[in-house]
Amino acid sequence: DYPQYAGTFMRINEVFLGVYVLELILRFLTYKEDALCDALTVLDIFLILLAVIDRFVLERGSAKALPSLRLLRAFRLLRLLRISRNAAELNVIVANSMKG
Repeated sequence: DYPQYAGTFMRINEVFLGVYVLELILRFLTYKEDALCDALTVLDIFLILLAVIDRFVLERGSAKALPSLRLLRAFRLLRLLRISRNAAELNVIVANSMKG
């Protein structure tokens, strides 16, 4: 809708993708192969792979060859739901620590 900001949005998206990849790397360095036992980690791997495919394959002009992958962008909303769940848990922890 705002083509003058397309480059800015792309860079912001790349920063977030980098943060998510770094988080995933740190999770594997911490938990090793046990990280794969967590369903949310597997979901994160799937979402990050979709984001990488979207960024480096679809945005480079191959979108005509892989149009169905664009529909998978909706799965990124699952990441937002996961973050909001963790935020609720964090609120409970902070509230309980303030009582103590």
